[in-house]
Amino acid sequence: MQNSNLLYLLLLGTYNGNYGLFFRFWDIICDTELNATSSTFTAIHQRENEKIIDNTQYRTLIIEQLVKENYNIASVYFKPTDKEFYDYKAGQYLSLKVKIEGKTYHRCFSLSSSPNIDDFLRITVKLKGEVSHYFYHTAQVGDTVSSLLPAGDFNFTANANLKKDYIMVAAEVGLRLYLVSFIKCLNLNPTAR
Repeated sequence: MQNSNLLYLLLLGTYNGNYGLFFRFWDIICDTELNATSSTFTAIHQRENEKIIDNTQYRTLIIEQLVKENYNIASVYFKPTDKEFYDYKAGQYLSLKVKIEGKTYHRCFSLSSSPNIDDFLRITVKLKGEVSHYFYHTAQVGDTVSSLLPAGDFNFTANANLKKDYIMVAAEVGLRLYLVSFIKCLNLNPTAR
C-alpha cells in the first residue's frame, strides 16, 4: 500500500466532520491544490464574446404583474430598475432576496421569460415554501424584491447558422420552464428541430 493510501485511511479513521479542512489537507498532500481553481479561471478568461460582471450587488425588481396560473402555480412579472437584467440567456435563474414579515429569505428561481423575445422578466413558482406562498397569496403589484443579475451555466443560445436536432426532457415546474425558454429561442433558428 502506498503512503498516500495509508494516510488516507488514517484520515478516514480520525475524521472530525470538517469536510473543507479534510479536502484542503488532501489537496496539499496530493499536490492538487488550486489546480481545479486555476483551470476554471483560465477557462473563464478564454471564453469568447463573454463579459465578466460584478454580480455581488443586489438590485431592485418591481413586481409588475402577478398571474395565478392554476391552484398552486403563479407567475411573477418583474420590471427591473437596472437594464443589465435583460442581458441573460435561456436557462438562467434569479437569486432573489425577499422580505416577508420582517424576515429575509434568499431563493433562486428559474426565469420563464425568454431573452431576445420577451420584453419582461418572469419567474413561475410552485407553492412549496414561504417565498412561493408570498408570491401566490400576499405579493402586490408595485412591491419590490432584491435580486442578483441572472446567472447559471445551464443555458442555451440560439445559432441560426447551425442545423441541429434537439431533444429536451424536463420535470417539475422549474425544469419545464427551462424548456419553455429554450423552445422560444429555438424559434429563432429556422433549421432547428
